[in-house]
Amino acid sequence: MAFNLTSSDNNFYVYALIDPRDDAIFYIGKGKGSRLKQHMNQKLTPKNNIRKYIRINEIKALGLSVKTEALGTYLDENTAFEIERIIIYKLGREAFLEGKLTNYTPGGRWNKGDSLYYSEEENTDFDVHSLDFVSAENLLSIKKISNITHLNDLPFKCIYKYYVRSNYPVQLISIDSNDCFFRNEKYDVTVLFLKLQIPLLSQYSLFSQHLIKDVYISKHVPYYRCQYYEAVFYRQLDDKIESGMERFSIISDTVKELSATYSDSCLILKSDFGNEVISEYFYNYDGKFHNHKKIHYSDPKNIPKVYYNEEQLKSSVLTPEDIKERDAASRDWAIHMSGENIKD
Repeated sequence: MAFNLTSSDNNFYVYALIDPRDDAIFYIGKGKGSRLKQHMNQKLTPKNNIRKYIRINEIKALGLSVKTEALGTYLDENTAFEIERIIIYKLGREAFLEGKLTNYTPGGRWNKGDSLYYSEEENTDFDVHSLDFVSAENLLSIKKISNITHLNDLPFKCIYKYYVRSNYPVQLISIDSNDCFFRNEKYDVTVLFLKLQIPLLSQYSLFSQHLIKDVYISKHVPYYRCQYYEAVFYRQLDDKIESGMERFSIISDTVKELSATYSDSCLILKSDFGNEVISEYFYNYDGKFHNHKKIHYSDPKNIPKVYYNEEQLKSSVLTPEDIKERDAASRDWAIHMSGENIKD
């Protein structure tokens, strides 16, 4: 695609990357010159958009080519920013459970440090009379299909953050406004909290939309990245462990997605979000439960993550292809979860 433009002020364009398998738009961008082509040869770095990278490489692996479409041309930069922002808002971002776009930022004049979330409904009105006919038709044809939860519409106005660790006193360490919490906390915590609005554990932090008077942390089972929290469940889990039962399975009465299964000296603790396992921990028991190495297979948004203990790792036989897939998936997951480093 070439844009032979004569005006140095109106040499920007807004474009879409399209999956040829279903003709669905999966990325919206703005730029000038050869910006559009740069996506096709982009290497994976900690600053790249991992979802876009995976989609493009999936398409190329099938021998297909990503389709591109110029949605707006002959634009000045301010207009290009505005159109990009509007389209991303209308279609929604997959990373924030709004839609199917692989964009990470809201587009427009977003800068590092700005919130990635929408406080209120965005204004999508635009005077198309300032555009050429084709650009105007393209913008008008894009209808809002996103499903966005706005921060100002949440039924709570602050989030309580506790420091929690087994055998340590529970401490309330901050009460943050919605804007502060969603701007500063890690991506995996904020995106789940926004959609589920139930208490979440993440490493040594517990987040809740209301003051929790009864906090109980398991004395036996460590916890890591992000999982649901419910005091009754963790008390029941510890009681089962201390009873010496050879096998058991429990599900939280109030958070149905939270469950634990113990058999053959191994415990699997799961937090599910829809059909996706957001946290699944595998522990080996020889008097106490241990934290073991974790291996991630394939794209985490599609395949439940499986965790192995040290003995299984030593005794497992992996082909060179298995090792390559494992290492690539672990790297992809690490980059995916460090969303604050992603620039687009």
